[in-house]
Amino acid sequence: LATGTVSELLLANAVVESEVQASILPTAGGVVMSIHRDEGDTVKKGDLLAVLDNVSLDANAERARTELQRLEQQVNRTAELYERGVVSRRELEDLEHQLNTARTSDREASSTFEETRLLAPFDGVVAARDIRVGEYAGASTVAFQVVDLTVLRVVASLPERDLSKVRTGQTAKLISAYDDGVWTTGVVNRIAPVVDSGSGTFRVTLGLAPEQQVLRPGQFVSVELEVERREEVAVVPRRAVVYEDGRAVIYRMVQA
Repeated sequence: LATGTVSELLLANAVVESEVQASILPTAGGVVMSIHRDEGDTVKKGDLLAVLDNVSLDANAERARTELQRLEQQVNRTAELYERGVVSRRELEDLEHQLNTARTSDREASSTFEETRLLAPFDGVVAARDIRVGEYAGASTVAFQVVDLTVLRVVASLPERDLSKVRTGQTAKLISAYDDGVWTTGVVNRIAPVVDSGSGTFRVTLGLAPEQQVLRPGQFVSVELEVERREEVAVVPRRAVVYEDGRAVIYRMVQA
């Protein structure tokens, strides 16, 4: 018998994931012309990842640009003729209306043309590249996966009976499922307001420190969430505790 500290732990298994991650799919399909970032590369928001070639979009953009240039020239010439009284105000207004329509079409075609350029949606790291130069990438093709390694989380499912024990701000130990020596700490950031009726569990989201380099997205971890700690209490070795009819019992040897 001695004096020590006792903690109550809630245990769970979970997977490390990023709070900010995205799968990049082409809005418009096309043949991959060039790749500018690869797995493991650090990217900034707006960085070019790859360029696709779509003949139809290219042609539409060229036609819209040509039509806009033609109408701009025609409006300029008609404005000069109007100043000299050769054409009516109605003819000039009709051409100006056509020019405004052509400008709208050119903006739409240019915007659609940009869909062949795959860009990084935020600062992060390229986690995966699933396209190659020369192959066709359709609208349902996941071309890249980008993650932000500075905002990692673990979402654990805990039994409903422990709902009253969990509070935001509590700390947990996150241990690699394959190496007990690899671990870091997390903090309870969010607690789900509902209980899953199917599993009888509720979700707890733990945030990892941004500077930690121990765990990566996709790793399986064991979660040890400390919900209560008592210090300076009487303790005995775990091996001294036996169970009889579901009750913990300790025997004390008495000298006769």
